[in-house]
Amino acid sequence: MSSAKRGVLGVVGSAAGGLEVLRTGLVEPAMDRGWQVAVTLTPTAGEWLRMTGEAERLEKLTGLPVRDAPRLPGEARPHPPVDCYVVAPASANTVAKLA
Repeated sequence: MSSAKRGVLGVVGSAAGGLEVLRTGLVEPAMDRGWQVAVTLTPTAGEWLRMTGEAERLEKLTGLPVRDAPRLPGEARPHPPVDCYVVAPASANTVAKLA
C-alpha cells in the first residue's frame, strides 16, 4: 500500500445497500492509499449511520466532521477543497438527481 499523499477524496454516501460498510470498504482503504477523506451523507444516510455510531467512527478516523445537513449561506466549509469525488453507495434517486 502506498503512503504517498494523493489529495482529498470526497465520499458522498446515500441511504442504499452497502452504506453499512462505507468505512471498512471504502474510507479505510482510501486512507491506506494516501487519500485524506471527507464524508458527506444524504440526510437519511446520516440518520442511519448516527443511529449505529458509525458516523462518529468515521469522524474519528478521518479527523473531519461527517456532513449530513445543508450548509447555510456564509457558513464555513467543514471540509478542505476536494480533488476527487466518489458517490457510493448511490441509490437510484441519487443517480437520477445527478443526471
